[in-house]
Amino acid sequence: MSNRLLNPPVAYMASIKEIAKLAGVSVKTASGALNDQASIRMSDETRLRVIEVANQQGYRPSFAAQAMRLGALPLVGVVSDGAINSPYAADIMRGLEKSLASERLTSITTMLRGDIEESVEWLEQFKPRSIIYVSGFYRRVSIPKHMVGRILVLVNCRDADDVIPSIVADELQGGRDLTQFLIDAGHRRIGYVSLPGLDASTVRLEGVATALEQAGLHLDPAHVFPATSRARYFDGEAGSVDAPLRALLAAGQLPDALICGNDRVAMDVYAAAARLGISVSETLSVCSFDNQVELARRMDPPLTSMALPHRRMGAIAGRVCAAKDTPAHGHTLAFRLVQRQSHRVRKPEENKGI
Repeated sequence: MSNRLLNPPVAYMASIKEIAKLAGVSVKTASGALNDQASIRMSDETRLRVIEVANQQGYRPSFAAQAMRLGALPLVGVVSDGAINSPYAADIMRGLEKSLASERLTSITTMLRGDIEESVEWLEQFKPRSIIYVSGFYRRVSIPKHMVGRILVLVNCRDADDVIPSIVADELQGGRDLTQFLIDAGHRRIGYVSLPGLDASTVRLEGVATALEQAGLHLDPAHVFPATSRARYFDGEAGSVDAPLRALLAAGQLPDALICGNDRVAMDVYAAAARLGISVSETLSVCSFDNQVELARRMDPPLTSMALPHRRMGAIAGRVCAAKDTPAHGHTLAFRLVQRQSHRVRKPEENKGI
């Protein structure tokens, strides 16, 4: 016979009636203090005393009781369209959970089930106070018109009809800022390795072209080429940057710098450059987007990259769900430049004749 308990008893938790008695207040007052109900008047001293007693007794609010009182559980429903297993977007979920926890909320997440409506209906059975849609990468999504009002906010994506509020990275400004950084470092011939079929890549390229134009420079079409020969880029596939780099090198038209659509593409550029005898940083500055830290800092030389504001996206979404912030249409957040050693400052005399 075992000398240990296989099913140890659950620790006793005081009821709200007992909390009220120990704090010397009514049940209504105790409930108001513990559930942050502004409609129930009490002094700050009373509120703090009730909370202190509750903490001492290990009290936890009842989800069922809150659902009966508010008509919803302290839950936020999340439809994840690739956000859970994305190496880029996992920080959105981390930021969301931390923000919700600070408001005594939590989330229940489902991966996209066939279509958006099916996923939302599945979440609605749990009576969440709100539902949000989180994408693993930036894009425009088509939300059926009859779904408007059932989804509070879109994160890392935009409504194709711009009806539902969204929280996204400022992809256009990100392209401008990274290009301006290279211009300020003395680069004049700046190229771009695109991600075919991805909205973010298209918008970033627009930002690159705008920054060059504003600086009185020209984006050479020969310096813009895709990371893959496929119509749509997918993470993990073998890149096809060797041929365009080889052609540019042979024609004496190699750019001073290349901006890559993401860090994995930059890794392909590094490999192609090594095969062609091109020195990254010294001959060709290489910068990128996404800042996958474990990848970027291990590259040789370590990669300069624009960090996505994913954690802030999640944090703001949490505040919107807690009704601390009003959802804004097209709420955009800036990238953060992480400088490493994959670029260099060019001397003015190197640009003579350009």
